[in-house]
Amino acid sequence: NVMYESEIRAAEIETILPLEKRIDTLNGLAWQLRYRNRKQARHMCVRARELSQTGEFADHPYTPGLATALTYSGMLAALDFETDRAPEDSLQAMRLLEGLPLLPAHSLNHIVLSWIHIYLGEYSTALDYALSAQHMAREIADPSLVAYAFDLLGGIYAKIGDAERSQTHHMAALQIANDLPYPELD
Repeated sequence: NVMYESEIRAAEIETILPLEKRIDTLNGLAWQLRYRNRKQARHMCVRARELSQTGEFADHPYTPGLATALTYSGMLAALDFETDRAPEDSLQAMRLLEGLPLLPAHSLNHIVLSWIHIYLGEYSTALDYALSAQHMAREIADPSLVAYAFDLLGGIYAKIGDAERSQTHHMAALQIANDLPYPELD
């Protein structure tokens, strides 16, 4: 059950136990705030990263929470065209995600890495990451990530001059997205 920003205050977050749930809540709120309040979303990512590596997790980090926070941090940096920070966070997240069962962060991290390669003009590598992201999103049955991946693929195909594939992928993304709720945009 996802908690929405209006349902929880910062002070309440600090009381959530177990700690894994607090970290997951911070990450969930960061995701919801990614478009509306990136500064607050970044703050949530930083706090999730801290909690994932300190206290009871000082010796053995809470890897799913840490990897997700790094993925979201990389995504936020990519949205702000921070081409130095985005790859740093995303590559660190990728190393952590390698040993974990498939999570939404796996797909999203590949989406971010694809964006980075688009910025660099490396469309072939961007396409590889986008196709991988799409495959993972389908495997975990996350329609919002499938839509992101289709939209990303449409953008890459547009960049390489394949208008027909671009339109097909953008339309597929739109069809999926039309059926999804986006409370973070309300």
